[in-house]
Amino acid sequence: MTRAIATLFCVSAILAGCSDEPPAATGAGGSGGGTSVSTGGTGGGSGGGCMDGEASPNSVCITSVEGRFVDEQDQGVLVPLVSVCGPIQCNPGEGETDGSWVVPVGYQILPADYAAQAHARELGKATFYYRLPSDAPGPTVDMGDLRLLQMPNDGPSLIVDTDMMGAPAQSVTNHGVTLDIDAGVAVNLGFDDAFLGEEGKKFQALKVPDRFHAAYIDPSLNAAMLYAFYPFESGFRLESDTSQYTEVRLTFPNDPGWAPGTPVEFLALGTYIFPEWLTPATFEVVATGIVSNDGMTIETTPGEGFRHLTWVAVRETL
Repeated sequence: MTRAIATLFCVSAILAGCSDEPPAATGAGGSGGGTSVSTGGTGGGSGGGCMDGEASPNSVCITSVEGRFVDEQDQGVLVPLVSVCGPIQCNPGEGETDGSWVVPVGYQILPADYAAQAHARELGKATFYYRLPSDAPGPTVDMGDLRLLQMPNDGPSLIVDTDMMGAPAQSVTNHGVTLDIDAGVAVNLGFDDAFLGEEGKKFQALKVPDRFHAAYIDPSLNAAMLYAFYPFESGFRLESDTSQYTEVRLTFPNDPGWAPGTPVEFLALGTYIFPEWLTPATFEVVATGIVSNDGMTIETTPGEGFRHLTWVAVRETL
């Protein structure tokens, strides 16, 4: 099974878990979310209609979602696999050499509950959920140009559950951001990272340039810093009880230059793999923190942290 085909299989069965490639532990979080998925959503009927989906008077018939992925220089990026996911389904599509893509849907849905995703881990690009516009009239949703940022090439490797090395304490740093994991906490990779073997275990932190913030996060959330992370959609479980997730800590450089003792909030990007954690494709507050006494770093408040690794925004406490 090739990586692309295996990933396509997992996307089609998303939130139901994957059993062979990668190992079952990487998909276990989805089965706890209680969300069902249809893999037959590409057939909206020969007349271009839609099958029943979300039972809401505001649902809209969406036959397809399309767009184009571009890099930092606005050049098209070929992404072999694209998905559009939401509460009742996750549909796959393919990208073209100019960066354009189309994903068939064929369901009555609430557009704001769905998001497009480029499965671009093998390309070294930052994975993100691009939420569909809430006022999309259908039947086609044009997302326009969606930016893919290049992740760092370097990064220290994590010890993950499939290494069968237990769950030692770990502290790794990449581009100024430190991830601290207590002893007894196992790291579960998301399936896109698990397919990459050793490369998928790397902790990588990308600080998103300020000029690109508006492409990813609502300006009203007042994010002073925004970071993309790999392994994306990784989870942290208690080794003693793998049904329980726990929190890990992140420490950031104080690039905004806030005064020592300044209280901050951390917002994380919700994921459709773990819909019980945060609202998918939405930034929500998950932890608080404070600027260190020497003013050099921004530290997570003891006892708080991150259950999953996706994207993180940092702002002064409102």
